[in-house]
Amino acid sequence: MANPTLTIFANFRLDSEERFLRMKDSFLSFKDIDAERWIINIRGRHKVEAGRFLEAQLGSRLALYQLESPEGWFHDSRIMAATIETEYVFFWVEDHLCLRPDKISPTLREMQEKDLDLLTYSFCHKGQARAYYGNDDIVPGEELDWFEHTVSNNPVIQRNIEGGVRLVSCISIMKRSLFNKVLFENKKFIWPKETPFDFEVSPTETQFLPLKRGLPKHELFASMDDDNAVPGTSLISRGLYPDRVRGPRLTATASEPQSATGTPPTASHPLIVLINGYRVGQPTLPTGTAYVAQALENAEIHYEVCDVNITPDEQIVEVIKKQNPAYIGLGTMTFEVGKNYRLLQTLKKALPGVVVILGGPHAIAAGRDIFQECPAVDFVIRGEGEEALVGLLQGVSLKDIPGLLSRDPRLDGSRCRLTTYRSPNIGDSISANTGQP
Repeated sequence: MANPTLTIFANFRLDSEERFLRMKDSFLSFKDIDAERWIINIRGRHKVEAGRFLEAQLGSRLALYQLESPEGWFHDSRIMAATIETEYVFFWVEDHLCLRPDKISPTLREMQEKDLDLLTYSFCHKGQARAYYGNDDIVPGEELDWFEHTVSNNPVIQRNIEGGVRLVSCISIMKRSLFNKVLFENKKFIWPKETPFDFEVSPTETQFLPLKRGLPKHELFASMDDDNAVPGTSLISRGLYPDRVRGPRLTATASEPQSATGTPPTASHPLIVLINGYRVGQPTLPTGTAYVAQALENAEIHYEVCDVNITPDEQIVEVIKKQNPAYIGLGTMTFEVGKNYRLLQTLKKALPGVVVILGGPHAIAAGRDIFQECPAVDFVIRGEGEEALVGLLQGVSLKDIPGLLSRDPRLDGSRCRLTTYRSPNIGDSISANTGQP
């Protein structure tokens, strides 16, 4: 029997910095599982940087959407579903963290062997979730147990928990046929149309039965902050995830998007930190960095600048780690790449989700060789960097960005323009960011 094929599906909104951070943590916890495609729609004010983060991590395996039609979540998800061709679909909920990535593939293989329809991968409730299905028909297995959930045994199952057990939950791995059946069902909608909650099948919607249901033997995932009616089961409650902010403060208002600390985004973490990697022994702001900083300023993109001539490399790592940017940009000469590569490698280890962009004269000279020279680099910009960097940060299609090289050559941008000297208009804002007169 051939190995089961899997698509990761998600359609979520990231309207606060905390939600963006949680999405990155969730992704990094299971990014190495064997999935053919990641079909992801991102909405909200952090959709650009979240999309760039996933593109840098997944390359051609990612089908990225930014759909937000007036018709709502179901309409947009149906457009995405038309491209799914795999046997199984993993419905990714971005605030759940994978605890056992090593068990995902063997669990999926056993689902295929037993011809199971679905398995709920999170909210195990300290093992109590298995008891909800406590009937005599459960068949033991290696990675999971399973049973057939039918119209006849459904009343018994529903009496085991107040409010009943959903027949299909979002936090599930399921057959594509079941995923499409739920998604395209002509059902009555209860929740706001921009939310996914009507995807979940209520205890009384027995038209979806029978279902061959798997019960995992391991806690595959856990919610970061939702105890789900069983106190002490979320990762924050267990002390396994930082309690930066909970509940309603995670959702930004339409009038004033909020960061995790409740302040406007421009007062929070920078989107990008520019590192001056030209090691000349005294504080400096190279012309190229000045041009790029001015372009970011004009585009109203929040940035900071670090100078290796002011701050030693080991201190730069701590400074940038506290700033927690989505991107790091560094310009370098060829004779300085050794030290700068080591700095980027250390930064990537400290911030595994950050997207690293390299520019400067060495980028023009070395081009795609940089990806072999330094595994930490995600993108290279050859030639003038202002338009390319702003385009990358604002969500322009990668193939339309001049001079951009990606680890996946199929995503490379258009041909670059080489730099000619111009006098930069750097303004007071750059002096404020660098601390230089």
